[in-house]
Amino acid sequence: MSECPAKRARTDLTLDVKRQLIADFEKVPRPAQKDLAVKYSIGRATVSDILKRKDEFKQKFADNLNCSKKRFYTNSKFEDVNRMTREWFVRARSKNIPISGQIIKSKANVNIKFLPPNTTSILQPLDQGIIRAFKARYRHHMMTHLITRIDECNQ
Repeated sequence: MSECPAKRARTDLTLDVKRQLIADFEKVPRPAQKDLAVKYSIGRATVSDILKRKDEFKQKFADNLNCSKKRFYTNSKFEDVNRMTREWFVRARSKNIPISGQIIKSKANVNIKFLPPNTTSILQPLDQGIIRAFKARYRHHMMTHLITRIDECNQ
């Protein structure tokens, strides 16, 4: 029986490399996604994801974004909280106030409470649907992954 293939190391591609991959794909004759995956040492799914978002990457390149940047972060949902926290931090540092974890915890006014096991459905009944959906999705992804790995090992 053959051994399972070693897991490929994660590869983060820069915007410039993604642009080059898209340009290679658009050449005539069009190469297969599998060939591009081998050329760039990434998975076929990654090639597919890049090609699905090719317009977005082309726009970022046209906007002269940093080509060596590997990830592009979007604004958070709580941009105003981030802004106010940063302003507080800058003001405190300008007054030479030392900032430590305890000070931040006291300013944040956040208390973390751990719930006893198996009480979520009683204490948070509205979360049951969310938790059930999450578990179902997780099980689906886990089973798909396991079946794929078994198929890879059997080949």
